[in-house]
Amino acid sequence: MGAIVGKAAADSPTEGSPGSESENRFTDEATTKFAGWTNESLTRVIVWIGGLEIAIYLEGTRLRERLLHIATTGWWIGDPDPDGTFFLPLLLFAPFCFLFPLSLHDVVRALPVNWSTIGQQRWLTQVSMLLRQTGVMVVAVSLLSLGMSWVTSRYELPALPGKAFGELGPYVHDEFSYQLQAETYLAGRLSWPGVPRARELFHQMHVLNEDQFASRYFPATGAWLAPFVACGFPVGASWFAGMIVTGLAASITRRTHGLIAGWLAGLLVAVAPGGAIFNNLLLAHGPTLVGLLVCLFFFRRLFDQFTMPSALGAGTGLTLAMLSRPLTAASVALPFGLWWLANGLLRPSAEWWRGTLAMGTPLLVGFAILGWQNEAITGNVLQTPYSLYNTLYTPRHAFGFRESNSIEVPPARRYLRDYDQWARLITWDLATENLGIRLKESLAWSLGMIPLAMAGLLFILNWKQQPIFDWLLLSSIVSLHVAHFPYWLSGILGYHYVYESGVLLLMLFAGIVVRMAREAIRSERMLAVAWMAGMIALSVAINFGHIAPGSTVPRITTGIRSVTHVAERYERFRTTLSTANLPLPALVLVNPTAADLHVEYVHNRPPFDSPLLMGRYRPDVYSDAEVLRLFPERTVYLYECDQGTLRQLDPRLSERSSAPAVEP
Repeated sequence: MGAIVGKAAADSPTEGSPGSESENRFTDEATTKFAGWTNESLTRVIVWIGGLEIAIYLEGTRLRERLLHIATTGWWIGDPDPDGTFFLPLLLFAPFCFLFPLSLHDVVRALPVNWSTIGQQRWLTQVSMLLRQTGVMVVAVSLLSLGMSWVTSRYELPALPGKAFGELGPYVHDEFSYQLQAETYLAGRLSWPGVPRARELFHQMHVLNEDQFASRYFPATGAWLAPFVACGFPVGASWFAGMIVTGLAASITRRTHGLIAGWLAGLLVAVAPGGAIFNNLLLAHGPTLVGLLVCLFFFRRLFDQFTMPSALGAGTGLTLAMLSRPLTAASVALPFGLWWLANGLLRPSAEWWRGTLAMGTPLLVGFAILGWQNEAITGNVLQTPYSLYNTLYTPRHAFGFRESNSIEVPPARRYLRDYDQWARLITWDLATENLGIRLKESLAWSLGMIPLAMAGLLFILNWKQQPIFDWLLLSSIVSLHVAHFPYWLSGILGYHYVYESGVLLLMLFAGIVVRMAREAIRSERMLAVAWMAGMIALSVAINFGHIAPGSTVPRITTGIRSVTHVAERYERFRTTLSTANLPLPALVLVNPTAADLHVEYVHNRPPFDSPLLMGRYRPDVYSDAEVLRLFPERTVYLYECDQGTLRQLDPRLSERSSAPAVEP
């Protein structure tokens, strides 16, 4: 026993000996590796549990609803939830994919011989070199965006067989107003003289209708649309904006995270279902996003090296966004502005001051343009048409927490009562509810709720590894949501007020996924890479394809139905007018129903002398006889929306009426 102990003691290395040093080094490396593995694995487990909880919650909600309505869960895959049903089995399979070792070498070796040697062929090398070119990447993803916009425009409307989404627009109040703005600019004007007679009959939604007749919106959107309106293809402006945004998103992400991340960001932005829908609407989001992405593109260059052109480009992009959607532009730019200010405070220099001047000069020009527009339309440099419109017609449609007794109701002749009272007074509960809706829908309409939520959780847990530029992007997303917190409406598709955050989310997502994939390849976890690719592929499939039997429809079809729910009413109105063979000139007064709150039947073009004018039926302001006396040169008709019928007002009313016509 003693001999054995003595021999063991003699054979064991003593402190300071070479053997002891080697063993300590091995122990330290193993401990460090184990600690790193533990931290990394714990992060993955937390992210996995987070995604699983979302899927289980959505599935539980779906099954509970089915039990309440049909007293059985039925077939599990029938009528699935697009954000939960198909992700649940994929999430349950995730641990196997992340734990089972499989190297890239094993994958290549398992391929047929002709596949494993294909990488040595010259054409593959040339293709690889071509795909590494930034210009090729930008052009490719931009063309994909254009293709997606066109494909989406060809979706058939369920309520109108044979009619496509892109054929019957505009659909939304705002679109008519923006189109009017573009036509006003093409006429070389900022506004038109007010309606000459019976102004209240010709009120158009989101159009200021006082001594000046003009869109209430900010000028950049109309200017962006104008060339395409002049060519007779207005939606081309939105398609073009989508192409620019996609290319810039890819380029910015490549500069931050590398080639593969750039390609992934561009591809995801191009196929985002929300983007495909909004790229077919005449709204301000296109030029706003173009401006913001131009600003971020040049800010990303400033992170690497200061140049005056980059500072000027950042300011110019922000100015375009500000002239489209000022609150959105300010919210997204705020974190980057604070970063720039912090750099100036920490390292003040002549270079910083020159950069600040270069950024600020375009913004000053933008504010001058706004002041010019304000003075021309409202008569007050500091009052925008947007704020004046709300004050005159819809006082409840405003930001902020207010009591009902603090709202000054306009005179009855101006007041758009039904539209104004549609708005709910904002409370903390409603604001919080809308915040949740906007966050949920911005994830769903960008790619999918679960993949983006899991990526966001991973971003936060690995916060030390994230580049400062990505932190600023995340801060911009948060800032945009917070800025719209005190507003009563969640928005079109539940998120259009924060629509711009979707592109930023996808840029962050691409960087996170590519970094995870690289780590998985290094740790010989190729199944994990395949699992991530499957998650993305499943999200895209759910967004654009029928992947289950039953009543399930692709997400994009659901979105198109939501946006175009008014199309059937528009088409019935147009058909009624076109088949009536009205004697011209004529005036058609529209008597809407409660369901027509968001239908824009009245959209005339100044100077209001076209053969066919559309107006609102306002018997509380103008009696039938008064209308006939005010428009003796026109045949006057009444369109009843509830029945879809058109009848002529009896011209003898004006002869029998002794009451004087109401002065306009």
